[in-house]
Amino acid sequence: KAQKADGSFVFINTVIRKGEAKDKKNARLAKVTSQGGCKSCKDPCHTRRSCQANCAVSESIPKVDLRNTAGFPIIWDSGASVCITPAKTDFISFDQDSNLASLQGFSAEAGQKVEGSGTVRWYVEDDSGKPRCLEVKAYYVPTSRVRLLSTTILLKTYKGEHVYIEEGQLTLSGIEGDSSRGRITAPTNKTSDLPVSIGRSFPKYNSVINAYSVVANENFNLTAAEKELLRWHQRLGHIAFRKVQHLMRSGVLAHSESTKRLHRIACRSSPVKCAACQYAKQRARPAPGVTSKIIKDRQGVLSKNQLLPGQEVCVDHFVCSSKGRLFTSRGASRDSDMYKGGAIFVDQATGYIHVEHQTTLTTHATLRAKESYEAMCRDYGVIPQKYLSDN
Repeated sequence: KAQKADGSFVFINTVIRKGEAKDKKNARLAKVTSQGGCKSCKDPCHTRRSCQANCAVSESIPKVDLRNTAGFPIIWDSGASVCITPAKTDFISFDQDSNLASLQGFSAEAGQKVEGSGTVRWYVEDDSGKPRCLEVKAYYVPTSRVRLLSTTILLKTYKGEHVYIEEGQLTLSGIEGDSSRGRITAPTNKTSDLPVSIGRSFPKYNSVINAYSVVANENFNLTAAEKELLRWHQRLGHIAFRKVQHLMRSGVLAHSESTKRLHRIACRSSPVKCAACQYAKQRARPAPGVTSKIIKDRQGVLSKNQLLPGQEVCVDHFVCSSKGRLFTSRGASRDSDMYKGGAIFVDQATGYIHVEHQTTLTTHATLRAKESYEAMCRDYGVIPQKYLSDN
């Protein structure tokens, strides 16, 4: 059973239709083979003119990686008159105003509210594995639990195509020779007995789908000679490219004149990069660590060559958390007037230790402590020559 663009159905014999399609394909292949095949990519299944046309068509198709987006089921409904989606992100153009207020008949719930309409964009994988873009008019129904694709609306949008309903599947014919309108087959779901396809919404960032080998004819980044060189490099166990070129130069790998010409060109070309070889040459970086060194204490290193008193004096601060009372106080002192620490003076030559208490650790208080220490040293006939501190 096939559905036309006007919504009517036509019953056809699928066995005869498939036989006619097969005969046409064989006739086309025989015609291309008699012409010598494609002189650009060496493929005997098409001519050079059709190859260039296919290249131009493939470049115009938006490159979408279907694996980077989450999939959702799309139900193909031949009895529905409109398309429905519960996701507002499916729309590429949206209008809050809609000519329908509610929808009836597609759910057990009575009258689901329509909150807008516009054009949705869904990507469905065709029979060749490429993503096909479907842009149809749809209504936004947030309470709906499914996405419905009306075949009537689809055929009105994509004219020249047909929908075939067979046992176990629904098929959208597509347009032969147009890569952007490939054939789509939707298998019937065993639970709902309805044809269902896995669709994906338009991703945020487009990326190239990696569906071909590096040496495939679809790869236009390498020339035919570079592909032949890389193909023999992989076939011979990833040996050096220079060795492969030496074998090609000797002619042992060629069995025809066209292959010999291709090998002579490959011998003059620069070696390409092999992904497997580049990956194998990688080395694991060492894990970052912390280097620790043990500093051994050397006893008497600071007092070395310090022979006279006052020749070098070490000074440093100390802090005490418990406030200390002044020597002149009689109690009930404020915390700001109590000792909080002080300065320690150590003579390197004699090891004499002197402590000056301070109420604050400011520069002025420390200088007063230094003057007090020097006054005490003069009483003993010692004059400090140099001070050593850590700050």
